[in-house]
Amino acid sequence: MPHLPHIGMRIIKTTIAVFIVEIIFTAFAFERSPFYVLVATIICIQPDAENEKDNAIKRVVATLIGAFTGAVVLLVKPAVLGWGGGAYFLDALNAGMICLTIYLAVLLKKESTAALACMVYLAIAVMSRGGVPVGDYIFFRILDTFLGIGVAFVVSHTHLPYHRRQDALFIVDYDGIIKTGDRQVNVFHQRVLNQLVAQGAPLSLVAQEPPASIVEDLSILKLKLPVIAMGGAALYDIEDKRYLYTLSIQPEQAKRVQSFLTDKGTPFFTNAMVDKVLLIYYNQFRNQIQKEFYEDLRRSPLRNYIKGCPIEGCEILYFSVLDTPRQIDRLIESLSAQEEGLCYRVTHDVYEGRSLLKIMDAQATPQAMVDRLKADYGYTRSLTFGVEGEESDIILPQGDFTSAIRQIRRIYNGMGRMPRSND
Repeated sequence: MPHLPHIGMRIIKTTIAVFIVEIIFTAFAFERSPFYVLVATIICIQPDAENEKDNAIKRVVATLIGAFTGAVVLLVKPAVLGWGGGAYFLDALNAGMICLTIYLAVLLKKESTAALACMVYLAIAVMSRGGVPVGDYIFFRILDTFLGIGVAFVVSHTHLPYHRRQDALFIVDYDGIIKTGDRQVNVFHQRVLNQLVAQGAPLSLVAQEPPASIVEDLSILKLKLPVIAMGGAALYDIEDKRYLYTLSIQPEQAKRVQSFLTDKGTPFFTNAMVDKVLLIYYNQFRNQIQKEFYEDLRRSPLRNYIKGCPIEGCEILYFSVLDTPRQIDRLIESLSAQEEGLCYRVTHDVYEGRSLLKIMDAQATPQAMVDRLKADYGYTRSLTFGVEGEESDIILPQGDFTSAIRQIRRIYNGMGRMPRSND
């Protein structure tokens, strides 16, 4: 049996808002239909507070534009129908006023309200008034819309009195859980994450790549805390767009690793920090696949590639090698026999069947950066969500974003307990 999606807060809030509107009309025995109030209410209920405000403003603008053009038609309608063939003239007038309604939305630089404005116009100019005077009819259409906006706003901004935890930091694996099969952050994940952050949840991410690789996704995720980048080698502030803290390979050891790779004739990239700027040095490529891999990456304006060796005194965060899985295994075996205090992280099938090896300091781990975040921001507990093969408190299947967010929401809102090891 397929897993059924759970009923989310937007569905619940919309249901409650509709019920409130119905109760208002029943309690006050209004003779008119609640239809237009309900339409405004449903449209204005949005998944996050920012969208709720935006849609309320759009609805107000659309209502005023549509009410204005609709009023014009209602006032001239009797005269038009008195002409010979007046019904055809009225059809032409309606089409022309739709054009004017859309143009007014564009003129006021509210293009996104054009469709809503046309709906309001049609509700006033085309729908039957049932004998209601023109002035009263227009007034009630405007009143109903504003009532619907008000009910939606109140319901959307009413929250249960949760006892939210302020001592726990939540970290989610960006590569394994948040990104989807096409390696993108989908709209649902973006919306839910931003909701949690807007509610005050202390949420951050751990990514295996440099910020340049995920900057587009970070721009739509409204995180307030720094993110852990390059698998634990750096802590990156999204708002200030700068590196706060890095863990690099010891200088002498970095020189030995560089000599080892050079002696092996292995093309490699050196990711170095120079004056808080990440520079990527590279040498000669051995085959076309490695060159094409570089050509694809260098197109990003946020990646700074330099041919040659790093300057003296810079921090070497890690070395990366693109090669066949067999050759990568040989490199790890040879280098680990010579050097201690390094860690080797391999990502398979990165480009044309090749694997990507990262050689880092053994202390450059996500947990080290989690501890740093906790110390800097005063959190006493942390909870990390990752996939198999990663060191995380909670291991989830690949891409199981829903389970991660459900647990974070429950724990943050005081409806669930932290795992025993974190209490």
